[in-house]
Amino acid sequence: ATTEIYTLSLHDALPICCSCSETTLITLKCKNFQCESMNGLGFSGICDPLMNWCAGLGNGTYCVDKPVIYLYPLKDTTVNVTLNIPGSIVESIPTYINGGWTVLAHPNGSLEYNGKTYNELYYESSVNRVNPPQQGFVVAKSQAEEKLTEITTKLGLVKSEQAEFLSYWLPRINQLNAPYLFISVIDNEEKNRIDNVVILPKPDTKIEFLVYFKPVYAPFSVSTLNLPN
Repeated sequence: ATTEIYTLSLHDALPICCSCSETTLITLKCKNFQCESMNGLGFSGICDPLMNWCAGLGNGTYCVDKPVIYLYPLKDTTVNVTLNIPGSIVESIPTYINGGWTVLAHPNGSLEYNGKTYNELYYESSVNRVNPPQQGFVVAKSQAEEKLTEITTKLGLVKSEQAEFLSYWLPRINQLNAPYLFISVIDNEEKNRIDNVVILPKPDTKIEFLVYFKPVYAPFSVSTLNLPN
């Protein structure tokens, strides 16, 4: 999912905001849904949710938080996964290296990499610009679970993937002060620009999406997002 972590824009993604001095402004990066400096100094989140902007100077960085990649080959298959991102990868499990991950993928979804077994490939990235979607759904925060279940079912997540998605995001959504939430999905062109995933051999079926969140304080009219089958 994309999360705006440091911006002065009033119209972009869910703000997880940090304040910093001018001397540390250029060293910010995002990690685990938070801002921190590349020299290891931590920052506390200071955000004005009503105005939807950071209390302090911003550098316009977005955090693409917790994308995960699942692989389900029909037989044991060696698979290479590379990421083309206009920014930096700030967190990854297993560690992302030049040339990407090369894993032995099994039909049950388990992945072998450097002698260890994983259920998924995990990463977070920092990008400089995300074009926000104009279509979506405005729902009461109490309806977020229902709407996200509907969206992720429609987009094709299996039950275990859906459970992981909801268990990660719902607690973070519930911590927001705003009573409403704008939920959307980054369109395919923008997704490929900010988070391009290349899988070889090319899969017969590839389902990929980034969910977009923005807290709002009053419902507003918005064109409904037509989800693909």
